[in-house]
Formats: sequence, C-alpha cells, structure tokens
Amino acid sequence: MRSTSALLLGLASTAFGLAVVQPAYGFQFGTEGILFEQETRLDLTFHESHGKYLSKLALYSVDGGIASWVQDLFAEVKSSDNSSANGWLGTCGNTVLAGASGLCSTSALLAAGQAYTFGLTSGDTTVFSTSSLNTGKLQQAIFGSFGAEGADGTRFDLAFDFQSSDPYTEEGSRVSFEDQTGTGSDRDYQDFSFTAQATRNPSEPPATVPEPASVLGLMVFSGMMLRRRTDRHAS
Repeated sequence: MRSTSALLLGLASTAFGLAVVQPAYGFQFGTEGILFEQETRLDLTFHESHGKYLSKLALYSVDGGIASWVQDLFAEVKSSDNSSANGWLGTCGNTVLAGASGLCSTSALLAAGQAYTFGLTSGDTTVFSTSSLNTGKLQQAIFGSFGAEGADGTRFDLAFDFQSSDPYTEEGSRVSFEDQTGTGSDRDYQDFSFTAQATRNPSEPPATVPEPASVLGLMVFSGMMLRRRTDRHAS
C-alpha cells in the first residue's frame, strides 16, 4: 500500500507540474537578452537619433557570452540633420535614408531558442542592449521608452524601470540607446531610438502544452490501473 500511495503521489505531482507549465509562446526582450521560443520576425522602424557620432545599429547572436554579428539594421549616412541643431537631431529620410515606402524600416528573422542582442556602434564605441555584454555590465539601452524628453543631455533617471517590454503589442516596443560610456555618457538614453514589433512565424507549429483537464484525467486513469494491479496482487 505504501508503494502504491507513493506512486499515486508521484503521479499527482507530475500532473500538477504539467498543469502549471509555462505558456507555449515564451520570450525574453530586454536588457537580459532577446530570445523567442518560436521563430519570430522582428519589424523595426527608426525613430530618431541625438548624437554627434555616425551610428550603426546591428543585430548580434549571443553564445557563451560572445556577441557575433548577424546583420545590420540601420546605418546613418551622416551624424545629424543639421550639425548640432536640435541636439544633434537625426531623422528618417535625412540622417537615415528611407526605403521605397518612405519609411526607415527593416526586418530580421530570429531563430527559435537563439539568444540575440542589439548592438549600437557610434564612432569607435559599441554598446549592447544586453547589459552583461557591456563594460562594467552597464545598462546602455532601455525597452519601452525613448528616453529623456527634454533637451539633448537631459538625464533620464528611470532607466532601471525600462529593462524589458512586450514586442508583440500592436504598436510594438520602443527601444532606445545611450551611445557612450564612462565620462562621455550623459545618460539621456535618447541617442538612437527605434520601435520593434514581433510576429511569430505562422508556418512553425507551436509547442504543445497539455490541457489541465487532460492531465487530471490521465492522473485518475493511472490511479485506477494501479489500484486494480494492487487488488490482483492482494487476491
């Protein structure tokens, strides 16, 4: 009887664990990394930049703490629209060239289960959206905000509150960078900003997750079979 009770308890624990399993579509999108459990397309649209350096945004894969270039996303053709005017403002169609649609947009296909990061190169400095890849593990990007709304150089003190966001929303996720580190950084987090919207690949089947009712039914059926086996041995 003790062995039967132990087996039933084990089945109950397993069933409960399956019933509370995480959703099939898991993702990570923030300063701890970018990762999707299903192949996902990211559609990105340039917002604006505020920096005197020529900047380029790229997508990198991350393995073992090493970032490897995957593709360029946006590249400035000049550092700003009109020198230092408006806080070194750079806009679509001027600093970043627009496509045939008139928008500064691009896309990237991210493999399921692969870690990624955004990397911004400004001058001879490259910073990553994944904080652990930066010198001193500093936070150089924010998710869910375009940073300081005041004049260029206005310190943005809420960076810690914008470490992740949901790119699956209708408007996508705002992402913005602080392009410099150390004494050269003004921590305004408005130096290069864009939106990213995620779309799951519909051709890839989702991970199957057992329904709670099915799990409980399996547990009851298994318990009945074990009880019958025990009764036969007892007789």
